[in-house]
Amino acid sequence: MFFLASFPSGKYNTTMAEAQENRAVFLMGKAALALAGLLAFGLLVRLIFVRNYDPDEIQHAHLAWLVFMGQVPYRDFAVNHFPFLWILMAPLMRVLPESPMTLTILRGMALLLNMVFIGALGTLVGRGLQPKQRIWAMACFGLVVCSPQVLHYLIEFRPDPLGNALLFGALAGLGLGGFKSKATTFVCGVGMGAAALINTKCAPFLLVLGAVALVRFAPTGRRIWAPALVIGMGFSFALVSGAILLHWMHIPLDGAYQMVVAYNAAMEKARPFGFGLAVIVMQNWMWLAYIMVGLYGCAILHLDQRRWPGFFS
Repeated sequence: MFFLASFPSGKYNTTMAEAQENRAVFLMGKAALALAGLLAFGLLVRLIFVRNYDPDEIQHAHLAWLVFMGQVPYRDFAVNHFPFLWILMAPLMRVLPESPMTLTILRGMALLLNMVFIGALGTLVGRGLQPKQRIWAMACFGLVVCSPQVLHYLIEFRPDPLGNALLFGALAGLGLGGFKSKATTFVCGVGMGAAALINTKCAPFLLVLGAVALVRFAPTGRRIWAPALVIGMGFSFALVSGAILLHWMHIPLDGAYQMVVAYNAAMEKARPFGFGLAVIVMQNWMWLAYIMVGLYGCAILHLDQRRWPGFFS
């Protein structure tokens, strides 16, 4: 009784009430975020059925069917992408119907892969943040994902969904402690290499990421070199496996280089057509707002934690 009486009851009750109120607000925020996520997912599912097909979607589906029929890329038909997506999708063409429904199914698969990509990227965004900070981070992340300029790309069947799911899934695995196991680190390196083969757009990002990692962790000395070597081994394993696969399928490597690397380099210099999301984002003033918000967030975290955010953050 004396112990209970020693607490100032009014202050104690006020503190408890504030804690309960803060918890209620926190739970309401999580519920609102979850509801918004479900609504966005429902909108994406609806887009699968109502949005017009992009020519690239039809092309990739047709090319996967050609590979299934025994056609050899760069020899029997001309293309300007690496063939790994079509090779992986070719066995699926055996069971999919030869009708427009196949495109709908492939869109659904692309959406699921993009959900893996978004989940992995969201994990990296929220990693190391406090619960309240994480809610606001996820809310801002959701605004970017659900932007009209971005939303319809999440349902399109093309190499990007699988490549991004592999790349950011590997990064999320490393960010959640994958460096502690050499086997996990190696598998993540394989995932990065496979992502670069399936979606060549991932390659420049990996180059930038590797350069930033070396600069960021250079003061740590030897600690960075062991996991970097294991990742490099996994990445090289994926590249060598891809080259062996092309040779086994009698796909000419010189033809692949000419049709993919040389052709796309020439097209980029000539600029006969737009370059999709990159151009749309650069032409919109929101990209500058996103950058400023990101820099502001880094500064706030630095002031709050007396250190810069970690590499994956």
